[in-house]
Amino acid sequence: MKIKFKYRKILKYLTSKEKNNYNNLDLIFQFFIDEQLTKIMNNCHFSKIECFFQVSKKGNYLQTNFWYYNLVVTAEFHDFNYEYCIYLPGMTAYQVDESFVNNNYAIDFDIEQFFNNLRLLLENDNRLIKN
Repeated sequence: MKIKFKYRKILKYLTSKEKNNYNNLDLIFQFFIDEQLTKIMNNCHFSKIECFFQVSKKGNYLQTNFWYYNLVVTAEFHDFNYEYCIYLPGMTAYQVDESFVNNNYAIDFDIEQFFNNLRLLLENDNRLIKN
């Protein structure tokens, strides 16, 4: 498997662990470097998808930013929890920060199911405008 140079830090981190000891974020990282995460998000009809990651002693995370029609979403995945925010462009930083929903990972957390459920939330958001 050819790994892109930009993913080398994640790959180094993942190869330092046994696969049976991966946490949810590690599994998400694996989806990310295998480019499955973007495919999942594209299947949900998200656009303007951006992903940023950090692997460090301070902590690890993967942040995704994307659009669903007129709504903007940020989803951040950490070692032990994840959070997301749905907002309209032009909201203040304070309004965005106050809109985050925090969750602990369920034992059977599934990243594909997360994004499918998030799409359903977006579909039912009264601020959604499809044009």
